[in-house]
Amino acid sequence: MMGWWLTLFSKTLPWLGPAASLLLGVLYILREARSPTGLGFPLDDPWIHMTFARNLASGLGWCFNPGEPVSGSSSPLWTLFLAGIHWTYAGLAARILAVKILGLLLQAASSALAFRIGARLSNGALPGLAASLAVSAAPLFSWGAVSGMEIPLCVCLGLLAWHEEQEHSPRRAWTLPLSLALCAYARPEGLLLPFFAAWSLLARERSWKRVWVLGISVFVFLLPLFVLNLSLSSSILPQTYAGKVGDSGLAGAL
Repeated sequence: MMGWWLTLFSKTLPWLGPAASLLLGVLYILREARSPTGLGFPLDDPWIHMTFARNLASGLGWCFNPGEPVSGSSSPLWTLFLAGIHWTYAGLAARILAVKILGLLLQAASSALAFRIGARLSNGALPGLAASLAVSAAPLFSWGAVSGMEIPLCVCLGLLAWHEEQEHSPRRAWTLPLSLALCAYARPEGLLLPFFAAWSLLARERSWKRVWVLGISVFVFLLPLFVLNLSLSSSILPQTYAGKVGDSGLAGAL
């Protein structure tokens, strides 16, 4: 009898973190829906993404103001997700709710990935559960999941890249560079992750060949992003990068 309960408990552990993520998010959405202002977003950034997404879904191209193409979205992948929501749902309220649900699903996926990473690193389910619950309960992640911003997408893709970096199956030859490249599609800072992955790969496998293969593969997956930015501006980086670092460049901004 005890063995049956232990088996059920062990099978339940991986789902506790994702369930907590969804529960926290649903409770927040229900409370926000009953507020005087109703569902909305806390900052201007989500509305900027929504504007780009609306124009893209309407066939106006990659622009904030119609007829003025600009690489002003710092998260092209998030904008594409939101464009799909605009194309699928009519009405602002339905679109806002869909964006929040998408964020919750990504947060739950992040929690599930954290469990797998923690369990693999420690060779135990309980540390994996701790990692999963830490992601679910992190204030920034919980807030980000319903904020309309790209935070849950960045976290999910970052954890996916970490998970694939630990993977030793043949599929890693393409899933690792793809997940690393997608991090850059979610945020410009994601361009730094391939360097950390290459350092980890070199430290573990002592193979420069594997590092070069990883670097070339990531670059190939990044080509569409670079082409998009170049077609809209004079840089492979989005125009928001220049706006944030200013004339001093990245080193000066840091």
